[in-house]
Amino acid sequence: MATERIIKVGRGETPSTAALAHLKQLLTSGHLDGLMIPMAMGGGRTFMHVLVTDPDALADADPFAPVMPVNGATSVSRLTKLEAPSGRIGVVLRPCEIAAAIELHKLLQVRLGDVVVIGVDCPGTISVKDHIDLVDAGKDPLSAVAEEPGLLREACMTCDWTRVQYHDMLLGTFGSDGKHVIVVSEDETLLGGLDKAPKGALEARESTIEKIEDIREKTTEAVEKEVDEHLQGPEGVAKHWETCIVCHNCMEQCPVCYCNECFFESQTFRYEGDKMMLWARNRGSLDMPTDKAMFHLGRMAHMVATCIGCGMCTQACPVGINVGRAFKYVASRVQPVYDYKAGRSVDDPLPQATYLEDELEPR
Repeated sequence: MATERIIKVGRGETPSTAALAHLKQLLTSGHLDGLMIPMAMGGGRTFMHVLVTDPDALADADPFAPVMPVNGATSVSRLTKLEAPSGRIGVVLRPCEIAAAIELHKLLQVRLGDVVVIGVDCPGTISVKDHIDLVDAGKDPLSAVAEEPGLLREACMTCDWTRVQYHDMLLGTFGSDGKHVIVVSEDETLLGGLDKAPKGALEARESTIEKIEDIREKTTEAVEKEVDEHLQGPEGVAKHWETCIVCHNCMEQCPVCYCNECFFESQTFRYEGDKMMLWARNRGSLDMPTDKAMFHLGRMAHMVATCIGCGMCTQACPVGINVGRAFKYVASRVQPVYDYKAGRSVDDPLPQATYLEDELEPR
């Protein structure tokens, strides 16, 4: 049974530094042998996951960093896929990163049972570029977001993962007004003698979560209305991708796109010059590079059943295409057909690996 505890935020501390002190203690005491956690890079201009074994190396870490250059599930896959790491390794993940890790676990790309999942409340992240610009301007990114919520990435403003849906330990900040961090775990060794959560703390967190969910649902409805108007018919689809340079950055940064050999990087899409000249003569012109729509629609057919809407694809696009908006829109219509929600639970079978006689009948 899960136990609720609390980390008090003392004078001169922040929720980040208070939570970090607890994580450092878990490393020092040997209850964790390693910790994968967001760490400041470039003087705090961005944060990336780092695998730490020395407690003193945590000085520049932040479990609640407001920027996500790479979905952490990708790093968990690299850590666990080939062979389980020795020792007890904690991995600090946002809810969307946990969702991606759940899908990768079912796809045999992550071993969730071989790590200690430390889920954190996440009010959203800003783009890497915006984070760097704010730091370079001498501004605190967290304060900037509090003053201007519109700085958040669209994927965060329409996020489905307000609640930490899977964890071995939860670090919760919602509803705390910066005064404490709620810690929830079934493992007493991870609670480290912390005080019991005061009366009303869990209720305040739940109330805050419900308010955030309501805001995100309304934002999602507004975004989907725009997509309904924009992404219709062959013309709408072609226009959405028309500035694509086929760099494959979106594919590389997608946490659930894991194939070692990708069809779209095979010789199938390497054409002889005469063949391209023939197409150009028949059509009058031929877009270069070729196969923009084919690439995205092919990936969409492959990925929408496991898309968790983290928006890494959009953030990675060098020409500013909102790739994630299109993928999430289609995923939100495909997944319900199979009564499936990617990232919801490790117990939900993958739709592409399950057959039901009535699965395509109207519901």
